[in-house]
Amino acid sequence: MHHDDRSHTPSASGPTRPGDPDTAAPGGPVGHGGLSRRGLMALAGLGTAAAALPVFAAAPASAASAGSTARQSATTASAADGTVPRMLSGDRYPIGMWWPPHPFETNDERYQQMAEAGFTFAIGGNYLNDDVVSRWALGTAERAGLDFIPVDADMTCLTHRFSAGGPADEAFMLSDAEVRSSVQSILGRYPGKAFGGINLYDEPWYGRFGTLAQYVAAVRELAPTALPYINMLPSNDVNYYRNYVQTVRPPMLSFDRYPLVLGADYDAGWFDNLAIVRTVAQEAGIPYWTFIQSIKYANHRMPTPAELRWQIGIALAYGYKGIQYFTYWTPDPARGEAFEPALITVGGERTALWYAAKKVNRALGVVGTEILPLTSESVGVTGNVTPPKGLPSFAPGDWVAGVSGDPVVVGQFTEAPDSASRTLVVTNWSFTSTAKVQLRVAGGISQVTVDAKPGELPAHPAGGTVPLTLEPGAFARITLVRG
Repeated sequence: MHHDDRSHTPSASGPTRPGDPDTAAPGGPVGHGGLSRRGLMALAGLGTAAAALPVFAAAPASAASAGSTARQSATTASAADGTVPRMLSGDRYPIGMWWPPHPFETNDERYQQMAEAGFTFAIGGNYLNDDVVSRWALGTAERAGLDFIPVDADMTCLTHRFSAGGPADEAFMLSDAEVRSSVQSILGRYPGKAFGGINLYDEPWYGRFGTLAQYVAAVRELAPTALPYINMLPSNDVNYYRNYVQTVRPPMLSFDRYPLVLGADYDAGWFDNLAIVRTVAQEAGIPYWTFIQSIKYANHRMPTPAELRWQIGIALAYGYKGIQYFTYWTPDPARGEAFEPALITVGGERTALWYAAKKVNRALGVVGTEILPLTSESVGVTGNVTPPKGLPSFAPGDWVAGVSGDPVVVGQFTEAPDSASRTLVVTNWSFTSTAKVQLRVAGGISQVTVDAKPGELPAHPAGGTVPLTLEPGAFARITLVRG
């Protein structure tokens, strides 16, 4: 689940073999040349099913021309009855991870350890691609109070190797009935309260959008509370995400991009990518999630605890409604790409990043839950900083009159445009230095509440000038009430 972090413009033509790791048309995204994030996903999900189509329940083949009608009716029905996937219901802020413990470590102790670190869900992988093993993981997750999104080998085979929604006489083209039947069969494998959804595809590009639209519609129709999970490529092309959202109509938009590159402070294109996904998701009225980097691998450095906080704090300031870690368990070095210990080593030992994640996830849960029902109004950076593309300079307004001191990123949130309150997320721009700032609220503000260390200290009232001291990469929450 990782990719080259340069500026990406996925090709509309796509690769000749959908799902192959690191293959792309000219002008498309370029992999590392070893085993990529997509390669790991392929190994996680394709092993048992790449050679054979699952056995479908008996159903008459329907004309492919009915595909768009079925897709639209299913989507309309889901929207009309107000049902949303349970993981998007707002009950708790989604904090997830990919590459969970492998099957021999899928036990109560390991999943309680994940819950202790503040995670709320896990995505399959790390050999959890068999439905029997995934059902075991579901039961283990349920006992730990976690959600689980299986990576089902048959589903991966279907969405990668076959197509849907196109001409009926085209090779490897499935009918609407076959899609629906296979989805129904696969969903039936995963009972229990911990079932959060089903993984459909990791990092698709244009050529897969039509097929994925069929599968998303089928999941939404057959299991409206399940999340049809798709995670997108990194890209600085707004049309890539806009085309995906308009075609596939997902209930959530997720992407990955890992900014802690070797030879630079950060990948400057990351901010523009954050802004583009935010824009497209807000246009569609859906929540947006992202991955953060919690491992060292090819061309990417090992994050410090401060850099872990910084990635989360910046994403929160942009209004991201779900954070996912790449990775939790460390992939076996034999897979390539020079993976070094993530939160848990290959041998199962907790690293310093596990303890750092436990601390920051506590703060993330507090601030994230606060912004879940809110809308991101603005984001900007203060101080003497040349803003990267996608991150404008902070502009004083009706709620914040000014910010002085060291540079910080300020995100502003509201329940409604005419609401009498605003919530701010203030993140230290630096992941190496402590920031000391003075935030001056605008006139007419009657109540100021500051949560300077979310999850550690209680929030407290403040006056018209709010002093903040933020550790490297740290973030705070401020609530403003007028009247």
